[in-house]
Amino acid sequence: MAESYIITIKFTPTSQSLKETEKKLTSTFDRVVNRFKNGFGKAWKGLKIGAGISAMGTALAALLNPLAQLNERINATLDKAGNIKDRAQGAGTDIKSYLALQGYAASKGINEETLLQALSRMQVLVGEAKAGNENALSNYAGETDMARVFYNVMNNIAKVQDPAQRAKLASDVFGQRAVAQLGPLVTEGFVAEDFKKLLQGVDLNKAQAAVLGLGAKGDQQAVLQFKRDVDDLIQKNKVITPETIKMQDVNARATNKLENNQIKSYADIASIDARLKDLQSKLYDFLLKMEPILSLLQTGLETSLKGLGMIPQFIEDTKYLFNRLISRLPKWLGGGR
Repeated sequence: MAESYIITIKFTPTSQSLKETEKKLTSTFDRVVNRFKNGFGKAWKGLKIGAGISAMGTALAALLNPLAQLNERINATLDKAGNIKDRAQGAGTDIKSYLALQGYAASKGINEETLLQALSRMQVLVGEAKAGNENALSNYAGETDMARVFYNVMNNIAKVQDPAQRAKLASDVFGQRAVAQLGPLVTEGFVAEDFKKLLQGVDLNKAQAAVLGLGAKGDQQAVLQFKRDVDDLIQKNKVITPETIKMQDVNARATNKLENNQIKSYADIASIDARLKDLQSKLYDFLLKMEPILSLLQTGLETSLKGLGMIPQFIEDTKYLFNRLISRLPKWLGGGR
């Protein structure tokens, strides 16, 4: 049967009590430190006060609701595929060509929004050219794939040696602001070697099939969600009764009453809040000073008990704070004190 140890320590801010405490702790820890040494050492080494809380919260949420993150991931994937499909169609090209353009632009530091704006402006000019209006893209009036047009236009602009003339031509096609936003595409066009490296190992045909498949599943999800929402409206109409609405009003009035009583006590609440923040600061400082003590558990308690002298004041502060909380509690809850 495993031994258990209970340490009862009365903290008093005197050197004598600290010596007695040290003696008790040393005697007890010496008997148990060996069996816990390795495990505790690893745990303490990984402990960082105030760090990792967000990660712990995320992990806890995943444990309590394991499907939540998976559902979010599924929805995000379906949305992403749907966006790619819509943007490719809007840009006047197929999915694999759009993916190639978007990937290359991203590799040059050009965001997708800038690319879409450039493609949209180019489409307008090509459309006007098809209608018989002369413009900078009149030579492309017969083209139907806007990805091919964009590729060729950028390469032709980049061939212009005079920087001012090159900027003027790019501005005529994409607008003055886009010249700076499109950056490398204006000055160097699509570099064949860079494009080759980008697409090495990438199967654009499979990517296009995947986007189309996920797009169909996204449509299926939307249909089912529509039906589910309609069914839920029907069910809600049955369970939300006039009595439900009346009780909702009662609850809202009670909430308002409590809030108004708390506003009346704002000064007290603000004072307590300030004390809490001060207490948190003291606790943090206390834990930092206790770290050497806990670290010594790996080798046996030696002679240092730094930080124990802070415990009495910390306890007094805690006691004072909770006495104030208790005395104010009835008033905050709507009572008369």
